[in-house]
Amino acid sequence: QAMRGSGGMMDNDDRYQMYVLGLQPQPRARVNVMVTNAGSTAITGTIEILDADGLPPGGAAPAIPFSLRAYSSHQTGDVLSGVTSRFGDGSALRLRVRLSNGSTGMVMVLASVVDNTTNDTYTVMGSMMDSSSGMMP
Repeated sequence: QAMRGSGGMMDNDDRYQMYVLGLQPQPRARVNVMVTNAGSTAITGTIEILDADGLPPGGAAPAIPFSLRAYSSHQTGDVLSGVTSRFGDGSALRLRVRLSNGSTGMVMVLASVVDNTTNDTYTVMGSMMDSSSGMMP
């Protein structure tokens, strides 16, 4: 799904964020995340790992930064490695992707969840976000 940034403030404004849900943490699966810049200008931002309550889980990096040239993408592997949820089995963990202030491009995000036993994979798309209207259905 896509998110269009406007260069405005992002502190608590959901219009500049997108979430990826449906992740399965270690040890049963590994999660890779790909961020793609579908726009004609460079963008920067962060990938954050959140627990069920919206706060960072144990062992999570505060934020994984990214910087992408126009029409390029980057994959970060095994982003949930070493992360421990405070709630049950960790199936409510989610990723939040934010564009930095001043980034005006369009971002697409997906996560691949890979079963560590069978190597079967499924893809989870991020929720569509648009800076002018907020979350889209």
